[in-house]
Amino acid sequence: MSVEGSLPELEAYYQRVVEMHHHEDSLLNSRLQTFVVSTAFLVAAYAQFKNWEFHAFALRIIVCIFGISAACVFRNLLGRTARAVEWYIDEAGRLESLIFSPDQQPYDKRRRGKRSKWAVSRVLGRWIPNGVIVLWTAFLATNFLFARTLLEGVSLSLLLSLVFLWILGIDNA
Repeated sequence: MSVEGSLPELEAYYQRVVEMHHHEDSLLNSRLQTFVVSTAFLVAAYAQFKNWEFHAFALRIIVCIFGISAACVFRNLLGRTARAVEWYIDEAGRLESLIFSPDQQPYDKRRRGKRSKWAVSRVLGRWIPNGVIVLWTAFLATNFLFARTLLEGVSLSLLLSLVFLWILGIDNA
C-alpha cells in the first residue's frame, strides 16, 4: 500500500497493521506450542522402544522419520509466520514516522535502542525447528550405530538417504 493519503486513512491502515501484527504473533506462539507438544509426544514414543529387536528398531526409525517430517513442515510454517511478524513490525515502524511525533512511536522506539542481531520471531520460527531436525537426525543416527547385520545397515543407510533427499526437496519447494 502506498503511503500517500490523508492522515485518517494512514491511521486506519496503521491500526490494521498493528492488529495483524498481534494476530500473526499470537499465531506464531500457537503454532510453536503445537510443534513443541507434538515433538514431546514423538520423543516419548521414541523412548518407549528400548530393546534392539528388529520390530522395535523399525518403530524407532519410523518415529524418527515422523519427527523429521513434522520438524520440516513446522520449519516452513513457522518461518513464514515469523517473516510475516517481521514485515508487520517494519511496516508499523515506517507508518509511525508518518503519523506520530518521534516521542510517540512505540514500534520505532523499540527498534531504535539496542537492535538485536536476530529477531526473536526468526529464532522461534527457524532455529528451534532446525535444532529439532538435528535432534531427530541424531536419534536416527544412533540407531545405525547398533545395526547388527549388514542387511540392517544397508537398508537403514538407504532409508536415511531417502529421508535427507526428501528434506532437501521440501526446503527447495
